[in-house]
Amino acid sequence: MSTKVDSQSQIEEKINSEATKVRERKQETPIDKLLRVLSSVRFGIIILVVLAIFSAIGTFVVQEGTSDFPKFYDSLTPAERSIYKTLGFMDIYHTWYFNLLLLILSLNIILASIDRIPGYWRFFTSPQYTISENGIRYQPWSTALKFPASAFNREFVDKIYAHCRRVMMPRWMQILGPIGDIFAKITLFRIRVTESKDGMLTIFTERGVWNRYAFCVVHVALLMILIGWFVGNKWGQKGVIQFQPGQISENFFALGVDDSVKKFPLPFTIECVDIKQDLIDSSKKDLSPQNTLDWHTTVVFKEKEQLFKGNVHLNEPVDFKGYRFFQASFDQMNSARSVTLLLQSKDGSGQAQEIVLKRNATVEVPGFGTVQWKDFYPDFGMNPQTKQPFSRSGDYNNPAGEFRVLLSDGTPKTALAFSPNFLEAMKNAPFL
Repeated sequence: MSTKVDSQSQIEEKINSEATKVRERKQETPIDKLLRVLSSVRFGIIILVVLAIFSAIGTFVVQEGTSDFPKFYDSLTPAERSIYKTLGFMDIYHTWYFNLLLLILSLNIILASIDRIPGYWRFFTSPQYTISENGIRYQPWSTALKFPASAFNREFVDKIYAHCRRVMMPRWMQILGPIGDIFAKITLFRIRVTESKDGMLTIFTERGVWNRYAFCVVHVALLMILIGWFVGNKWGQKGVIQFQPGQISENFFALGVDDSVKKFPLPFTIECVDIKQDLIDSSKKDLSPQNTLDWHTTVVFKEKEQLFKGNVHLNEPVDFKGYRFFQASFDQMNSARSVTLLLQSKDGSGQAQEIVLKRNATVEVPGFGTVQWKDFYPDFGMNPQTKQPFSRSGDYNNPAGEFRVLLSDGTPKTALAFSPNFLEAMKNAPFL
């Protein structure tokens, strides 16, 4: 009896020992818990929502480096400036917490993919072609048909098989015949008749298996976007270039807080050749943004004596050598793309000559010389100190043009051309 009791106690000890080992194996470590949280879809959605909130803040709060930032910064109170600086809201896409959220979201996508791919891979490599009667009842769509026992023969099964193939198989595969069967195998269209041990017959048909792996494509796309965003925020820089037709720039500028300006050199030069404004209603003399359909800024990039032309306009940026140029804003300064000049002698003798001169162009005038475009002033004024012309405003109140003239005898001149109304006013005001 004693030997038997000892044997029983030993067995119980072994059972308890094995149960303890199982519990120890099943008990999660802190790392397991952390990985489970990081790989959960719910956690990923929370991170996306937080990123969306910070991105919204970056949209409503004008960011450093944009053309509107100095005006926005001047409108803030000292307390608001202090809060925005402390929280990093004025350059939120370069803050440590925003980049950390991007890294955590990337890690969540990677871990979630690793967590789920094995299950999908087993479905891909070892599909289940049979199903129980209870499994059928719990399907989203199911129906039951009764047939006499005599109807179940090979011909009847073949008819059901052909019907399922006709309904489920894509039509273009059916039209191709044997070639379509090859495509069906490639695209994982499945149809198989299986008989279980209890005599139950299952006709399994499935198509669109690749849809189960769509999450992989989505995850890879999100990772590519996040990597590009992170690299751009970490090593990229944004700024503005303000110039008019005829101006050349080798730098761009980022406007920071306290009116600070950061200067960044370009590995090439960019010249503004022309600016064109498309109007919604061209019959109106309205050049405001409300009547503007599009702005076209024609630029020329110059690198190592090579020229590359680009057209920057709304929603159509131009990429060149790793830099992206897009239309950010414009200043209301009306100009002219071409002017019509009337050349008349002082005494009024001889026939007047009419020439059309385009911006930055030169025209040869027989018997007179050459006329070259220099500048245009929509609202002409003269600085009394410097004796230099300027434009009082951006409106066409008193348009005038400035030109370089080389007379036929080789004498260089600088000429100003005014509208006929202004010339009449000058005749009545000799002091002008």
